[in-house]
Amino acid sequence: MKITEFTYRGPDSEDQSLNFDCKATVENDSDFPVEMIKTSACLVNSDGVCVGGSSDDEIDTFIDPKESSEIDISTGWNIPSAGFSELNKIKVVSDIVMYRREFSKLGLIDVPTKDNSCEFVPKISTISGLVEILGVTCLREKPDDEGDVGVQLYCGVRNISNTYIEKVSIKMILIDQEEAQIEDSESYEALPPRVAKILNPSFYGVKAGKLRNSSLRITASIYLPVDHNSAESVAVKEK
Repeated sequence: MKITEFTYRGPDSEDQSLNFDCKATVENDSDFPVEMIKTSACLVNSDGVCVGGSSDDEIDTFIDPKESSEIDISTGWNIPSAGFSELNKIKVVSDIVMYRREFSKLGLIDVPTKDNSCEFVPKISTISGLVEILGVTCLREKPDDEGDVGVQLYCGVRNISNTYIEKVSIKMILIDQEEAQIEDSESYEALPPRVAKILNPSFYGVKAGKLRNSSLRITASIYLPVDHNSAESVAVKEK
């Protein structure tokens, strides 16, 4: 990982805050495609004290093994310039984690045709022997006063391992009778070892006519770390 750009703007005339732009080049040294990166950036002054920054920021990406890519690293907004006695010595300390994705197709089911009724994916499955999927329930809600319909999905996921899973995602895609995608929705959580959670992607305000003969394609993904990187850089004033 190499920081290729780190600039600041300000101080702002009203609140004396600073804003930053930070870019880096990262290389995938693993044997797996990288499909998610999480970044953190600590902004430190000339004494090495953190004045602000940002953390746990997620980037969707795709980097093949042994390939590289440029990423934007979030640094937060409106950082107080009062925390820096020397603007030419502001430094960013950035850490990133790169993740591969394990993917599973859970099924294609019809959207329920009656109000307050359900369809199911009764199959119990596992992803990479780490996460157990306890089937799926799809609920079609009663239309609201404007005639729009809500569709809810409920899926239980269990971490049956001793591995911390940074992200478990359930995604549903609504497909009309002509097999065109109407909408998609995703629900995700971190999943500590031996913990279960309920994921609930949903649609609201769907016209009843669009649900006629429609179906849902449901998938699950988990994200596992493959590499960690760190880099530092001193800021320069934006030209």
